[in-house]
Amino acid sequence: MSLSAANETPPMRPIDDLNLAEREISEQLAAQFGLSCQLARGYSRIGTLRTWNVGAVRAHDITMAHCSVTPACRRPSDASASPLMLKLVLDGTVLIEQDGRHRMAGPGELFVLDPHQFYAEIVSDPVRLACLWLPRRALADRGIMHRFHGCLLPDMGNADTIVVRDLVRSFIEHSYGTSPDIGLRLERVLLDVADVILTDRPSPESRVGRRATLHRAKSFMARHLGDPALDYSAISQGLRLSSNYLGRLFRAENTTMMRYLWALRLEHAHRLLARHPSMRVDEAAYASGFSDAAHFSRAYRKHFGTTPSQTRRIPRLLEG
Repeated sequence: MSLSAANETPPMRPIDDLNLAEREISEQLAAQFGLSCQLARGYSRIGTLRTWNVGAVRAHDITMAHCSVTPACRRPSDASASPLMLKLVLDGTVLIEQDGRHRMAGPGELFVLDPHQFYAEIVSDPVRLACLWLPRRALADRGIMHRFHGCLLPDMGNADTIVVRDLVRSFIEHSYGTSPDIGLRLERVLLDVADVILTDRPSPESRVGRRATLHRAKSFMARHLGDPALDYSAISQGLRLSSNYLGRLFRAENTTMMRYLWALRLEHAHRLLARHPSMRVDEAAYASGFSDAAHFSRAYRKHFGTTPSQTRRIPRLLEG
């Protein structure tokens, strides 16, 4: 039997060599998943596979035994085109061999592999794995580390990592057959929490990526400052990032996204009134994204310790 495309949610099915030789199975795995599977001598059955898409994230629920899995020999020259694999061992034990190092992952443990780099997953006794293929470009857009060398095994004693592990397990158990709308929401959640795993060790690249994402968010706010509908939802949708992730970036600077936006609007209104004394207070308010002039005046006085009208009078007094 051949493997069908993973655009739908087929039931769990055996992958064996009753109708396909081992070589043909490997060709199918390489063509569809970028993987090659080699059975141990004397065995003819690999295991079972269920695969489905949730938004841009591809999910696999795999059982296998007596085999080794490696990336296919032909990998894309552009690493950004290949996703990262976040895996959770549900049952059994996996040996990961890479660059002469051997790492073990047992039940309840997470690990991340980059299929653009060569590795071997070696399984003897039956093992069940949950695998999430995370789009590398989506991770890069969020400023999350998406390039690293070697197998990444996060600290499973960390409370945040435990939450992510349980989320991945729940995702595998319950996301099968969800609606497209829920799928897109689950995709955003998964990509956001991947930050916990992929930044488990310090990375200059991830810090640079976070700064770049924060700069993008601030630039977006500045460009759309006059839009009174600019809020958490509009900003996150405009940047194609989750509001939770953006919120974490701003909290790292000891502020919130909306507090920064309000300050940005008030500073803009202040510049307008100082440079254009003839401009009415309500005009400056509306041009800065405020929909209520009275509310603007109260916020302005609280922020600057003076009223908008007093700011307008200062240039005139200097001229006089």
